Amino acid sequence: MTTLLESTAFDLMSKRKGLSCDGSPIHYLALGSSHGDYGFNPFWLGNAFNLCSVSQDLCLSFKLYEHILQNNEHYPRLEKLCHIILFFSVFSPGFNLLKSSEKTRYLAFCKVFGLNLPDDPDLHNLNEVKGFVPDKTPLLYDGFRRTNTRYFFSGDYIDKRAAGHLFYNKGKKELHWLDKILIMARKHGHKVLIVLSPAHPDYKERMPETSFLFDDVYRREADVLDLYSCTSFDSCFGDSDHLYPASQGPRLLAQKICLFYGGGGLILLTF
Repeated sequence: MTTLLESTAFDLMSKRKGLSCDGSPIHYLALGSSHGDYGFNPFWLGNAFNLCSVSQDLCLSFKLYEHILQNNEHYPRLEKLCHIILFFSVFSPGFNLLKSSEKTRYLAFCKVFGLNLPDDPDLHNLNEVKGFVPDKTPLLYDGFRRTNTRYFFSGDYIDKRAAGHLFYNKGKKELHWLDKILIMARKHGHKVLIVLSPAHPDYKERMPETSFLFDDVYRREADVLDLYSCTSFDSCFGDSDHLYPASQGPRLLAQKICLFYGGGGLILLTF
């Protein structure tokens, strides 16, 4: 259990260090789960940062967004932030990290970013464990690890994984956090782009129509980029729904975002 906590804290500390260090201004901030963590490489966009992380639910995306706005003196690179790129997946409408088997990850978010600790006995007990937040971490300048040595699910796990994601999709109980993100963005003059995360064809074969899965997203007043339906990523996956970080997938994903923005200030890629 502490190993999960330590690995999460390690990744988050590296990202926080990248956010708070001196560097070029960040105009585009990505939030979301491991789909964005594995697939969004800010290098290809310029003036961007990847604050996505494994098991980051909509609640944590909102709280991280809120945190950096309320503590902007610690994040000078975000002074000119104007775009939020939110990675949204099949499971996003109903996934709640605190109610999952990996809820210990939540404690790492609290310790690293100073978020309020929920009223959960398990987390309060773990909070007494010393040393799971590392003193030294590598600097992830733009929050992205350019390596294929990440954890991927085996191919025979796809049925169970797809069924679990569909269960969360039907829940809808976490969508109010999406609304909070949109409200906060409007308040601060930030534009939100909701990216529907790419998925492998074998995964999509086990799902209902895209319109059913993401109908609630399209009902919101926000721009939506549907990469879930895109077939261009089919050879770029490490498993059913995660892109290989060092494949052409992240570069292609960046190109799609560039084209959506019309190349407005971003590096428009060619292949």
